[in-house]
Amino acid sequence: SKKRQRQGSLKPDLKKQRLPLSHFTLAISTLDVKGQQHTMRDVSYKGVAALCSELGASATGQVHKRVNCLITTSNSLANATQRVRKALKLGIPIVDIEWLHACKSQGTAVGFGPYQVENKAKIHVKEGIKGTCTKSEK
Repeated sequence: SKKRQRQGSLKPDLKKQRLPLSHFTLAISTLDVKGQQHTMRDVSYKGVAALCSELGASATGQVHKRVNCLITTSNSLANATQRVRKALKLGIPIVDIEWLHACKSQGTAVGFGPYQVENKAKIHVKEGIKGTCTKSEK
């Protein structure tokens, strides 16, 4: 019957539910430095977004009140990017990219605590540190 067909189409994707970050929306802030190779700690936006997707999270470049946290690299943190400043203003947790790696290795969403970098971000914003390099926040 039609009722059964509708119910069948509403079945949740069980594979997605088992992923560690399936209910997370994560904002990403990376900072590409022209002519510099990405290191493990400073990966590209696409690399971070791919890892978020692999763990089941929705990735966005926008910082808004519905994101669970802002994933940041050391370059974007040190340069106090617009996304870092906005996350501070909205009170959104700012976590180092290592948090994603910890979630992946443990197979579950781990606490933000040891990975939070808001205090470092506040210092960089207060000091007004800006890099002299060509910046492209993606």
